[in-house]
Amino acid sequence: MDAKATRGHTPAIVERIVWRSGGRAAALDPSMDALARLGKTFELAQQRYLALPENQRVLCAPEALRPLARACIQTASFVASQLDIALWEEMPSLKPYEPLSASLGVVDLLNQGIGKRITARYEEARALYEAVLARLAQPDGAGLDETHKLHTVTGVTCGLGMIEAPMGLASALDRARALESTSLYQVNVVLITMLYHLWKGDVLTAEKHKHEVEMLRLQQGGRSLFEGGHLMAEVSAYACSDDLVRVKQTLDGIERMAVMPAWKPILCYARGEYHRIRGDHTSALSELSHALELATAGQHQMWCEIASAHVRVLDALGLHERATAAGEQYLLEAEAAQLRFGQNTIKVALACAHAANGDRARAEALADGAIEALNELGSQGLSIGLAYEARARVALRSGDREAFSLWAKRCSDVFRASNNRALIAKHERLMREGHGPEAVGLANGMTALLRAQMGAAHIATALSACSDPRERARLGLDFLVARSGAVGGFLYAIEPHGPVLVAQSGIDEPPSGLTAAVAEHLRVENDDAETTGSEAPTSLKTSSSSTQTSTIFSTLTSIAGVGRELRPCVVGHVAKDRFAITGLAILVIDPLKPYSTPADVAAHLSRAWFDSGEVTSISAWLSAMTAD
Repeated sequence: MDAKATRGHTPAIVERIVWRSGGRAAALDPSMDALARLGKTFELAQQRYLALPENQRVLCAPEALRPLARACIQTASFVASQLDIALWEEMPSLKPYEPLSASLGVVDLLNQGIGKRITARYEEARALYEAVLARLAQPDGAGLDETHKLHTVTGVTCGLGMIEAPMGLASALDRARALESTSLYQVNVVLITMLYHLWKGDVLTAEKHKHEVEMLRLQQGGRSLFEGGHLMAEVSAYACSDDLVRVKQTLDGIERMAVMPAWKPILCYARGEYHRIRGDHTSALSELSHALELATAGQHQMWCEIASAHVRVLDALGLHERATAAGEQYLLEAEAAQLRFGQNTIKVALACAHAANGDRARAEALADGAIEALNELGSQGLSIGLAYEARARVALRSGDREAFSLWAKRCSDVFRASNNRALIAKHERLMREGHGPEAVGLANGMTALLRAQMGAAHIATALSACSDPRERARLGLDFLVARSGAVGGFLYAIEPHGPVLVAQSGIDEPPSGLTAAVAEHLRVENDDAETTGSEAPTSLKTSSSSTQTSTIFSTLTSIAGVGRELRPCVVGHVAKDRFAITGLAILVIDPLKPYSTPADVAAHLSRAWFDSGEVTSISAWLSAMTAD
């Protein structure tokens, strides 16, 4: 039975069993003594039972309790996998039956914990899960046999690990170690460990564990428990790190999960963060606004992440008043819904918006509040690092150089603790903003390090994994922009009738005459390539920091904006002892910022295009043009 059918039948089945057991009546009068209320419940249930025709009498009240508990457990599992809060709210409480059986109380705690977890009330979920473990540790084991007790303990431990890892809590690793001997949870053990390292900022270690997960899944030939749930914490970590490539890669898994309604706002969030990181704030705002239409505070697990991303994008667009108004409203909603941990991410985004809007006192209070809460919790890694970064930005926007240096140093201690190129770049941008041109020398050194860390195999794999030519072109341009330090650009591919614009970033419309300038530049580069054979043309061998913009584009630089330049970059690669040109990127640069030619990325993109047959070689185009 598929998920939709299961969702349709489950409430009716549970309700029928509840009716048999008298479950709804059990909660009608909470002021009554517990045993007296149970007695009244069974009395009413027995009356209904006897009122039925004999051939419809299946279960009397006491006999219906066991299937009721089983139905609740199965429904809770469905709720967790589907993030189906509406279905969870329809589930009956088994708390009134606890005097009859301690195990029913445990089931009720489990169900309540799942509900708190999928509504992002993580502290409450942790407390409920810990209460389950404490109850099962008592001598009577809550009346469960050893098999059911072990199954419950391992399931709850796994749930705790999945909650604590994205919170940056070291206890997550203890949960993972406690599950290592349980074969059913081997994939989950590695997922918990992966998420912990990811939220610590150690993306390289996290990547190793991701590969281990893939191998385990192949070996086991099946799906793990809570399949796909880790993607929420994974994509939000990449988004917080401004890791464009990994956000893009995670989108595929989220798109598959988005057949379920609760995953649609997660997909919009992921797309919004992808656009934000690549500089397309207008598209980001559209996606995040749609996500907020689909999710509300206390009714969706990722609402806080969506809300905070919305504030960041408004702030990036210069809409500071709108950002602060929206952020304050989101914070009120989060407080009302008791989303304690999630409030911190909203506070961090809102602090920066208030600082930009000139309200230093409010900005400092928000950032300091988030830092205090995270330190009190014991959260390490990304969450506290982002709070330090926000506090540094507040100081920067307030003109407090001493405070900026203090908080930027604390941010550095977190972001540079592991070899995470995205976080190092993030801190580098913060320092450039804080120190201006005087930091360019240091930035040049760090940028070189980051570019060296962007592995060739990783770029090639990401490009080849794209599902269609348009997506490959967009990702290729994102790589070129990120590698070079440009602020945007245009990407042209060579087709039978000449160069065609296939992707753009940072600027809404190409200027009139750009395509003609691209065609002319490609002719020049082709002549150069024919004279050098298998060597790259001069424009790819020379650092752009010392190469002047081609005169072909000098009349078009006004479209890049004041103080910006256009810089051509040939997309080509060595093939059969010759240099094959397949396209041209026109990158928009800021001459005051570090920049270098992204030759390696251009070569990988060219090979991906060439191997897929998506482009025509420049020689074929020029030959066809000559024949015409």
